[in-house]
Parts: sequence; C-alpha cells; structure tokens
Amino acid sequence: LKLYDGSPLGRYYMGVYYAQQGDRARAIAQWRKLLAEGSPNLYWKDRVRKSLVALQEEMRLEAEKAQGE
Repeated sequence: LKLYDGSPLGRYYMGVYYAQQGDRARAIAQWRKLLAEGSPNLYWKDRVRKSLVALQEEMRLEAEKAQGE
C-alpha cells in the first residue's frame, strides 16, 4: 500500500484492511472521505459505494441478530 499512498486506490484498500481488522468505523470514515472527493462519477467510486453499503448492511444484520438474542 505504500506504493499507492495517498491515491484513491490505496486509500480504498486501507479501508478494506480496516474492515478486515474489525475497525469498521475507520473503514466507513475512510470510504466516506473518498466519496466526498472529486466528481461523483469517477470510475472507482462505484466500488467504494458497494463496499460501504455491504459493510453497513453486515453491521445492520449483526445488530439485529444481537437484539434477537
């Protein structure tokens, strides 16, 4: 990731790393910052959006499961 330091791709993968390490809040913050930058139609933003939605859905399902226990 040092090769991509500061680039959108590198920062996206840092978000993936944070999510895999269980630091979901940091992953979400990373991806939201990326989405706030530049044109909304940049080619890489779709991947970021999909990852963000998937992580938030995973968190929602876990919260629902925890409430049901």
